[in-house]
Amino acid sequence: MSMKGKTRVLLSVAALCASVPAGATSFVVPIENPSFELPDACQVGFGCIRSGADGWQTAGSNPETSGVWNIDASPMGSWIPPVNGVDGKQVGYLGSHAFPSEGGGFAQTLQCDDCLLSPNFVYTLSGVVGAPMTPSLPAPTYTFSLYAVSSSGVSTLLARTMGTGPQGTLEPFHPLSVDGSTKSALVGQRFMIALLSDGPQTVVDNLVLQATSVPEPASVALLALGAALLTLKVRGRHGFQRVRGDA
Repeated sequence: MSMKGKTRVLLSVAALCASVPAGATSFVVPIENPSFELPDACQVGFGCIRSGADGWQTAGSNPETSGVWNIDASPMGSWIPPVNGVDGKQVGYLGSHAFPSEGGGFAQTLQCDDCLLSPNFVYTLSGVVGAPMTPSLPAPTYTFSLYAVSSSGVSTLLARTMGTGPQGTLEPFHPLSVDGSTKSALVGQRFMIALLSDGPQTVVDNLVLQATSVPEPASVALLALGAALLTLKVRGRHGFQRVRGDA
């Protein structure tokens, strides 16, 4: 290809590349009551602890096993102040000391326009987890999962993390990550978050589901082609200069 032809192709590719977004686009997928601030446990609960949480379904046969706890107003000697990572005053608790053998949990199927799995985004669920100081009991094991739910109610596991939260404080749990481009059969399905504990009393707070766009394969190929043609142009120019110098 002549230098003039290479330049024409390069300019065409540059024009196309200019239409590709320079950076990744991200947004937060709405979760109802992500920091468990509702209802107000101090108004309707005993000792600022109340079973149930707005927007969440309790897991298991006993709805009393999970709820909200205002650890700011009523730490009950179970937390090392200040408790880091608490968004607001309350946390969600999974499992109750009143029913130690049952464990407990919450689940929520997200209901919004942005709550559908898309092939062009990577989704990451983050938050903090912990457990009150209970010398007589070991810290419970938690299992946090992210599912895709079809219109017929069939759920498919996307990602899962398990562990034991620190006692007396909270720390970030290992994020759950899902690449929508690898889940073509599940595109358009809703997300469901499931938070479970095998005993009393895992607490969780400040849940965030972040969606970050990823370049489409065609855009990546286009950028690579542009870089290759630019390299050819630079090499061709240097070669032409060497020929003139030798003459």
